[in-house]
Amino acid sequence: MEVLQVLEIVGLVAFALSSVFVGIEYELDLFGIFFIALCTSLGGGVIRDIVLGTEPPLMFLHYEYVLTVVVTVAVSLIVFKILDKKLNKKAIRIIKRVVDVFDAIGLGVFTVSGCQTAVNVGMGDNFILMIFVGMITAVGGGILRDLLSGRKPVVVRKEIYALASIGGTILFYFIHNKMNEAGAMYLTAGLITIVRVVASLRRITLSYALRNDGLKSSD
Repeated sequence: MEVLQVLEIVGLVAFALSSVFVGIEYELDLFGIFFIALCTSLGGGVIRDIVLGTEPPLMFLHYEYVLTVVVTVAVSLIVFKILDKKLNKKAIRIIKRVVDVFDAIGLGVFTVSGCQTAVNVGMGDNFILMIFVGMITAVGGGILRDLLSGRKPVVVRKEIYALASIGGTILFYFIHNKMNEAGAMYLTAGLITIVRVVASLRRITLSYALRNDGLKSSD
């Protein structure tokens, strides 16, 4: 498998795992959990491919992408069912931290996937396009997941999430033709993951707060 495909498989597993937790938290049924996992893992890539004019989107040409998500979700649900009554609050917190790390990995991997796909179709010198497809590949599926599960999308909340992806695309734009393909992808994905994990652990945000409650009122 090519480096890009390997990274995408890693990202699919990461986003599928994070989606399982969202599905459980929002009490979705089995179909709902599988559906949002597929949307999260593959939705951003479909939007990317539509923007880049790839026909059909790559998910319809690589059955292993869909299979990876389905298997990951199925195994996760079985494991959680087995451990259901055995997990205490501390164990759940640890699992959620691990899932956050996986989500950060997915963010980095799919940002790089979007950027490299733009390069592969001959659009590597288009700065704005690379930023857009890199970010939308990484966060587009998550937006669909959050909207379907009825929560405010992560990317418009105060967490450092989309900004980490944008920063990664800018880095990739300037280094992708100055070093080998694999090195540029690994470096960028790794830095995005680190930034996201550190921001999450340290609770670094871009919050914007006002003391006047009247400005926040819908009346």
